[in-house]
Amino acid sequence: MRNEKSRGTTTEIADRLETRLAVPRAERAFVEFDYPQPTGKRRRLSLLDLSTGGLCFALPFYGLSGIELSTHLLDVIVRIGGCEIEGELLVSHVTRESDERILCGGRFYPATESDQLQMTKAIASLESIHES
Repeated sequence: MRNEKSRGTTTEIADRLETRLAVPRAERAFVEFDYPQPTGKRRRLSLLDLSTGGLCFALPFYGLSGIELSTHLLDVIVRIGGCEIEGELLVSHVTRESDERILCGGRFYPATESDQLQMTKAIASLESIHES
């Protein structure tokens, strides 16, 4: 079940074990990866929310053929604020929200300890935005 609490212009979503923090539109945050993998076109998609265990982003309205439950994406880069976080993504859902929007989410695995620290920093920044 999806539990949403509205906070100003953002929404905090708690339907995973970890609290998901919505990314404000003004934040200009993205998820980047090559698709189809490994040598496809570089995709840059809007990051919608982030948690310690995963993320959600918007796919093009027509989707990306082949991205489905359990798709493993390599060489993923999350860009949010001044942070650049490298890692891998295991897709846990692809959900058509409307005729114009498809959501894709999954578990994100930072590549290194440094990437994990950058993710912690990005989450702390989002938490401070939500608290104000």
